[in-house]
Amino acid sequence: MTRYSFSRKRVLGIVGAVLLCLIILREVGIADLNLYRSTLSTQFSASKSMQNTGGKDAKQSWNITIRDGDGSIYDHTFLYTDSAPIIVIGEVHNTEFSGTYYVPLVKGFEMTCQVEYAGADAMDRTTVDGEMNIEIKADIRGLCSRSKAKALAIEHANECITQYFDQQFTG
Repeated sequence: MTRYSFSRKRVLGIVGAVLLCLIILREVGIADLNLYRSTLSTQFSASKSMQNTGGKDAKQSWNITIRDGDGSIYDHTFLYTDSAPIIVIGEVHNTEFSGTYYVPLVKGFEMTCQVEYAGADAMDRTTVDGEMNIEIKADIRGLCSRSKAKALAIEHANECITQYFDQQFTG
C-alpha cells in the first residue's frame, strides 16, 4: 500500500512539474501554445495641420512612411499628379502597457501610444504635420502568452494607424 501511494505522489509530482514548465515556457514566449478569446477596442484622437502656399488646390501626391522601433508599419505612396510626392515621415512613440497582461488565463490591460508625423514637398510650398494618440483596451481569456497579448494589441494599433492614414491622405 505504501508503494502505490509513493508512485502516485511521484506521478502527480512529475505531471505537475511538466505543466509548470509548459506554463513558464508559454508565458516567456518560447513555447507557442495559444487558445484564447480576445476583445480589443480602440479609441484615438488625431490632429492634422496642412498648409499650402503654392496655390494648388488639386489633389496632392503623397509618400507616407510610419515607423516604430522594429521597422516600418505603414509605407504607402499615393500618386495623383505628375509632380513629386510630398514625403511624410512619422514615428510611433511612448508605447506603454498597463494592467494585467502578465496574469495567466485572464488578461485585462491597456496599451497607449502616440504617432507624430510631418512632411513637406521639395519646395516647402505644401507642409503637413500632425499627431495621433491611440488607446487599446484588451480583454483576453484563455491560454495566451504575454508576448502574444502584447502583439495582438500592437497589431490592432497598427490597423488603426493604417485606416487613419488611408482615410486622411486618399481624399
